[in-house]
Amino acid sequence: MSADLVIVDHYALNKDWQSRVRNDLDCKIFVIDQITLVANPLL
Repeated sequence: MSADLVIVDHYALNKDWQSRVRNDLDCKIFVIDQITLVANPLL
């Protein structure tokens, strides 16, 4: 299995998970952080 990019929206995925996905899939990881939605509800 391979991927160019993995997009996740979960702060509980830790460094071990990120390392394993990056190594196993040989890809970059993009994390969506919803903190901006909390800080600015107009977004």
